[in-house]
Amino acid sequence: MPTMSRRKPRVGIIASGPHKISNQSQLLAQYLGGLLVLGEYSNVRIAYLDSETSCKTPSKDATKSITLMPASCRGSPQTVPVGTDFELYAELSSLKDCDMIINVANASDSGQCAHVLKQVLSDRSEREMPIGLFSLQHGARSFETISSNLKGQDHLLLLDSTIGFHVVEGKVDGVLRPLLPGSIIMERLSKEKAEHGLKFDNLIATMDIPILYRKVLTPFTWGTMIFDCCFSLNALSGESLEDHLKDRHARLIYAQMIRECLQAFKAAAQLGPWAPDGSASCPVSLSILEVLLCLPTLLFVPIFRCLFPAASSAGSSVQVDLQARRETNGLWALKQLCEVGNKYNVDMPACNAVRDMLRKAVREKDGVPSLKPEKLYYEIEAPYESTKQLLHLSSLVFATFFGLVLMGLVLKGLFSGGI
Repeated sequence: MPTMSRRKPRVGIIASGPHKISNQSQLLAQYLGGLLVLGEYSNVRIAYLDSETSCKTPSKDATKSITLMPASCRGSPQTVPVGTDFELYAELSSLKDCDMIINVANASDSGQCAHVLKQVLSDRSEREMPIGLFSLQHGARSFETISSNLKGQDHLLLLDSTIGFHVVEGKVDGVLRPLLPGSIIMERLSKEKAEHGLKFDNLIATMDIPILYRKVLTPFTWGTMIFDCCFSLNALSGESLEDHLKDRHARLIYAQMIRECLQAFKAAAQLGPWAPDGSASCPVSLSILEVLLCLPTLLFVPIFRCLFPAASSAGSSVQVDLQARRETNGLWALKQLCEVGNKYNVDMPACNAVRDMLRKAVREKDGVPSLKPEKLYYEIEAPYESTKQLLHLSSLVFATFFGLVLMGLVLKGLFSGGI
């Protein structure tokens, strides 16, 4: 367990705040902060990039406690009182006294976040132990933006990391929980970083979130963005994520979006070994997920429940943002993915169609458009040949499955009659 000193380590979390883009950063900050406090080895303070200027930031006395589900999404919700050990609305200047900082700001705010941290921590250059800085953000290139802007800050130990799940708040009970269970991906520490980095890794481990250690994290940041395409698609329907994925047309659109992204990154890699990896968000690879999405609903639903046994019954975080008339992070993520396709001349009709629909919904500020997946499916250009082949394969699997079931019943009847 972490033993930085006799006192509990001070952990600061910096978030974007509940402004016009998304409240996902705020929910993630409160959820991770609550888990750290429950781990009993940290004092946590959350500060927002706009805390000193935004009139939307609640007063410090507005919230007495938060309730959250464990990272496994199993068991009973736990309540975390707000107080000296857990400050929900701390000043940005308080981060300079922290031993470790977790950045969960929106990816589009990474540059601003680095600038703020550079200013706040400027007078902490002389200290025996550096401040550990993790960036548990959604989106690619976020850590690169942070590290390039904080280059030369020797009092900071920058630790590459990413997170593979989104946090939602229950409409009725207000409980914070992952929409789908996921993992944290952290860089495998080099010898130079291990001396101090292990202590920070141990603090992260007290949240009891599954952690995967990898040498290079870029495939995981892009892989998580590809997996998250279903959240933007779900935002257009107004349904819960699980109910939405029971719709065959919705799954086929999602499958095509995955295929388009994989084709774009294959072109970007130029036949190299690099490929997006979605294992921070999904127990199976993106290619296998694409196949599963093409299965008939009767087969897909039990498989989905096996892969995500503790899935929330809520809609996606992007849908929540649309309902609140926010711009959403989903629009930014789709833009990043589509730009890869444009750069390498890969057609991405499904991704572009969902992006256009989402952009229209954001612009009109009329909440969730409640589009039928069937209508959207037929508005998209013809699917890739590989998607057609998967549809054909899924039909064969479906026929084979029921053929075997029928054969088993017939044989059972014959043997039973013979006895």
